[in-house]
Amino acid sequence: MTPEITHKSVLENGIRVLTHPMEGSRWAAIGILIECGTRDEAQGEHGLAQLTERVLFQGAGRRSGLEIAREIARTGGECGGVTSRDYTLCFARVGCENVGPALELLADVVQNPVFPAEDIEMEKRVILREMEMVRDTPARLAREQLLAGVWGEHALGRPVAGSPKALKRLDRNSIASFHERHYRPGRIIVSAAGPLSHESFVTRASDCFWRLKGETTPRLPNPGLWREATMRAALDSRQSYFCVGLPAAPCGHPGRHLFDLLDRVLGGGTSSRLYRRLRNELGLVYDVRSEYLSYRDGGMWMVEGTAAPEFEQQAVSAVLEQLEDLGDRGVDEEELWIAKRKIHCRLAMGSQDPYRVMRRSATQETYFGKTIPLDLIRHSVDRVGQEQIASAAEQYLCGSLPEAGVVCVGPGPASGDRAIAAAVGRLRRRRPRHVQ
Repeated sequence: MTPEITHKSVLENGIRVLTHPMEGSRWAAIGILIECGTRDEAQGEHGLAQLTERVLFQGAGRRSGLEIAREIARTGGECGGVTSRDYTLCFARVGCENVGPALELLADVVQNPVFPAEDIEMEKRVILREMEMVRDTPARLAREQLLAGVWGEHALGRPVAGSPKALKRLDRNSIASFHERHYRPGRIIVSAAGPLSHESFVTRASDCFWRLKGETTPRLPNPGLWREATMRAALDSRQSYFCVGLPAAPCGHPGRHLFDLLDRVLGGGTSSRLYRRLRNELGLVYDVRSEYLSYRDGGMWMVEGTAAPEFEQQAVSAVLEQLEDLGDRGVDEEELWIAKRKIHCRLAMGSQDPYRVMRRSATQETYFGKTIPLDLIRHSVDRVGQEQIASAAEQYLCGSLPEAGVVCVGPGPASGDRAIAAAVGRLRRRRPRHVQ
């Protein structure tokens, strides 16, 4: 078996290069992560980070957008981009014999974009249609309204795509200026995983990026100010969709393994507490799940689910009760063992996928300044005991219940749901406010 080792080098201009050799793989993943996301947008630029990423692939250097697509297609692979609140990632999946050409293509896309005016307008139209799709997708609408409700105008509360009003104002000058400010060597991480040599890959990366120069301003912490929010949006649908959010620690917190375990116990699959109680015992929901969202500037425990309209209020109340119960009673030995097994299985599956390995290495570098070996993660997970889980649940779940945000989307009045507001209000009165 290939040792789980990620190699790191720093080019003369400050670009970090990471490789994770995977000798048994027949394909490779290459990514260029730019430490630039929606958190870097100024007032009036909302949506600019994603629009910039979209237009990168519409032409670079002497390549047109069509030539970029054809070039990657000839390798039998694919390329694309992802924009998050903290970073932008341009990536390619290719056969192992095409690592060099794929890296050169991505480097050209990131460094030498043309930003054709007609393609910018086309991408803006596509993004506007995607925004309309969110309004037609109740689950996504509920999630976006929760983020906006508790974080407001902070980057954590804004949709990555921005707003229609802001997007329409953006033009080629906006994109070119944003690219010039943020796509600098100090914010770039080149990551690759697959059957490759670190030394050879670093040499290729140096050849691709040696011209890129320039200093970058440091990214200062900008914590999102959490606020209580209880709201309801009327939508002509057959089901009701709900989201419950609690403030949580940002990415990089030393207790992140505790949080992962709590998430598995709470809403990680059909054996989780939420699913057993709300779906199997009470029959209130079609589905329910939890997620720990963590960013550089903040975090959230999120529970989301789908229920018949007549069970919406009971379902939300049952979620709050389960959050309180987990904090009050902790977890039993079997629950903790199952949660650990789930995390170990997820890590094992991810370690066989070059794309997931590449992305994990790049994101760990941006958040922690290093790659954390899987063996160390496994060891940290195994060391967690029932007392630690109970303490974390009491502090981060029960302690945050008075600050819960609740959003429901579905048939009914949009003026606010008194029963849900009352349930949250009772928790706020009964429990002291926890300060993060």
